[in-house]
Amino acid sequence: MKTLFSALLFCLGGFWTSALAQEQTPARQTAEAWLDAYQAQDFSAMRALLTDESVFIDPTSLGRENFGDPINWQGADAILAGVGAWGVTHAEYHIDRTYESPGRVIFDGSVDVTYGDPDNPVSYNFPIITIVTVRDGWVAEHRDYTDFDGARSLSAEAEPLTENSIINAYMAAYSAADFEAMAGFMDEAVIFSDPTATGQGETGLLHHGRDEIMTALREFAAQNNPIGLNFEWDTVFESNNRYVFMGRVNATYPVQQDGMVFQWSAPQTTVIHMRDGLVVEQYDFADYEGAEQGLVPAE
Repeated sequence: MKTLFSALLFCLGGFWTSALAQEQTPARQTAEAWLDAYQAQDFSAMRALLTDESVFIDPTSLGRENFGDPINWQGADAILAGVGAWGVTHAEYHIDRTYESPGRVIFDGSVDVTYGDPDNPVSYNFPIITIVTVRDGWVAEHRDYTDFDGARSLSAEAEPLTENSIINAYMAAYSAADFEAMAGFMDEAVIFSDPTATGQGETGLLHHGRDEIMTALREFAAQNNPIGLNFEWDTVFESNNRYVFMGRVNATYPVQQDGMVFQWSAPQTTVIHMRDGLVVEQYDFADYEGAEQGLVPAE
């Protein structure tokens, strides 16, 4: 997961509403079919319109030091793998104007992108121009120009502390104890380590692979029924695809006393390493011995 305001979001500029369609030429029909499939994340329909020479590119992602791998894919397999890694759950394109130049359909507007668990979604709006080039009935190129710096959060939460929407979605899910949503952002071989965890030996907590991590998280949820981990981050920065969060964990758990919850609060640092839009390493460091705990009013 190394993107800033997300590799997740670059491809989504292709979405648009067919209600604005003008008189359709064969090229426009193909472009609309592609964008409809793209918006629905219908990979079978998308593949049916791609060839091994098809290109998906966002030049505005190139050369961004805090972005990670740029969007510049060739071939159906590479395009679908890139799009599929983003975990998008919903997208809606708002078109200000659209027109066609021979073989190319241009869409100018903005796109709302939502990802994460439906119960804890994270959404952003990005100004974007999408150009779909059609050749011989196939999508030859999907080209986005995205105003990443002009993006705005559509979530009820405060503005994100980093420009990486994938990281923000992952950390929002972690804060909400929505472990199932976290799984969608993990690399299959992801490593989770908390060397500060007490009672776990010299290595602390150490899990290898998404399946092993999810098993541990599900067991934790089943045993403790957390309401949320409720992180408060004071400092956040990125360096070399590592995202460092420093602040506090304020985990809450249900109790039988009306209007109260049990809170476990401690200083914590979390470091997330991203690669190709996925979390490949997570390191937690918490002050377990200095934790504060007790009953507090439920919010």
